[in-house]
Amino acid sequence: MDLPVAEPIKRTLHEMIDASDLGYSGIVPELAEAFNKFSVRNWNWAIDPTQFQLATDVALASIQVLGKFTNPGDKIGLSSPTYYNIFNWITDVSGHAVDIPLARDTEGTWTLDLAGIEEAFAAGVKAYILCNPHNPVGYIPSRLELAHLADLADEYGVLVLSDEIHSPLLYAQSTFTPYLSINERAKRTGVVITSASKAWNLAGLKCAQIITADESRAQTIKTLPESMKMGSSLLGAWASVAAYNEGEEWLATAIELLDQNRKLVQYLLTENLPLAKYRIPDATYLAWIDLSAYQPVEPAAYILEFAKVAFSEGTTFGSTGAGHVRLNFATSPEIITEAITRMASAFAK
Repeated sequence: MDLPVAEPIKRTLHEMIDASDLGYSGIVPELAEAFNKFSVRNWNWAIDPTQFQLATDVALASIQVLGKFTNPGDKIGLSSPTYYNIFNWITDVSGHAVDIPLARDTEGTWTLDLAGIEEAFAAGVKAYILCNPHNPVGYIPSRLELAHLADLADEYGVLVLSDEIHSPLLYAQSTFTPYLSINERAKRTGVVITSASKAWNLAGLKCAQIITADESRAQTIKTLPESMKMGSSLLGAWASVAAYNEGEEWLATAIELLDQNRKLVQYLLTENLPLAKYRIPDATYLAWIDLSAYQPVEPAAYILEFAKVAFSEGTTFGSTGAGHVRLNFATSPEIITEAITRMASAFAK
């Protein structure tokens, strides 16, 4: 995000540097406590601090967890269009990706294809990677959907790896439900991986969290390589403590700006590219824009060539992303306006 770092995080980092406190990480019990309080305040979900572990980042944690609960060649499910690195995670554990695309109704509302998910689970999928909230479309699965998913995972013995990194980035009238908070079936089947990195702009500080709610799962997680835990950054861990404990005022201000920006994207598209399709996201700072009426295959490449604006290409999020681009709107209204008007000019050529 093009936003200044939150003051409590700045202060924490300065204090650590002034104290020359730049050693190894690995065990920071204060982070489990801070996350738990944040989670209870915002989602009414209390975690078990003994089932909370640090990791380098969400990507590496996901790869390690998948590698622990699946074998090479196993089928691993996902729902496109989805965060492009998820495909890489599956490749890194020598898994076989099984795409169960998101469903979409005539109003443009996204949902999990639960019938398709059950069919895939019955056909041998061993793990399913859930994007909750969903990147790139900004959709949040409902509690009812997640409960149905947990039922299916429990019935077929499937691990649900829930990537909840965007969960603090919610707009008014949106409700986020942590997967592990659903019911006992979700606790048995799920592993949550999250981080303060997206909501507070801390990605470069390298600190993610792995959370379980089942003792058997927790014991398996504890056998992950020590290097993953030690690979987290001490600065990242304490910046995350500051974010969860003292960063909500900053986050609320950031979300106010993002709320205006997500609506600005809709206005600019309506004015400049009336054939584009865009549903205002319920969470995240990402806009998923359907430009297939203008450029049905790779619009981002076309826009880069003719308008010199770089968007994420839709096909990198799965084959269902053809004709789409992803826009990060966590920047100034002026930059968003220039990006979209220049994009429109490219299609006017």
